[in-house]
Amino acid sequence: MNIITLARYGAILAFLVTFGMLASDGFRSDQLFFYPALILCGFLLIAAFSPKRFAPALLLASFSYATSMYVAETVLASWEGRTLIALILGVLGSVFGMVLMVRYIMKNSKL
Repeated sequence: MNIITLARYGAILAFLVTFGMLASDGFRSDQLFFYPALILCGFLLIAAFSPKRFAPALLLASFSYATSMYVAETVLASWEGRTLIALILGVLGSVFGMVLMVRYIMKNSKL
């Protein structure tokens, strides 16, 4: 299994977890992160099923967006006195995906 395939599986897993968290709350649009999470879900699916030529850049961008959203959501949850392990794992997974894609892009760049 190559790095792009691993990152695609990671993007699909992040999509499923994010969509599952939205579904478990009943898709209420009054949530603070409802629309950013929907955008993230679409972006992760586009990145996961994109052609190989565009996949590294799209996966890097989607993991970066996921990291920023998960970090903001984790900060809000901790401010409210909640600790969500799924968000912390999401942050760690998306940072891992970012590092993986940066390493792949740097290794395969022709600079």
